[in-house]
Amino acid sequence: MVLVPVISAFIGWLANRILIKMLFHPREPKKTAGFILQGIFPKKQQQLAEKLGKLVSDELFSVIEMEQKINSPENFQKIMPLIEEHVDAFLRVKLPKQMPMIGMFIGDKTTNELN
Repeated sequence: MVLVPVISAFIGWLANRILIKMLFHPREPKKTAGFILQGIFPKKQQQLAEKLGKLVSDELFSVIEMEQKINSPENFQKIMPLIEEHVDAFLRVKLPKQMPMIGMFIGDKTTNELN
């Protein structure tokens, strides 16, 4: 009686281990005796990615809802100072470091005109 649960647990563990291996391994297709072996997830990665992307866009992030939230005047007023800060940091710090010649032409007058 004590041996039955132990054997059942071992069989369950072994089955799970084999199934997990079949799902993920081998990652690259391997030819063996005329058969091509590859894990299910790596083999169908492109299809899974497309379906997951569609699911996320349909269920989690609706493009229309996001556009409405971004375009709402109150949210725009909240975001505008942050945008101005990033543009200012780009024009004053990052641009002169990356392109010194262009950075020479962009001074305080140009930056203030953009704000």
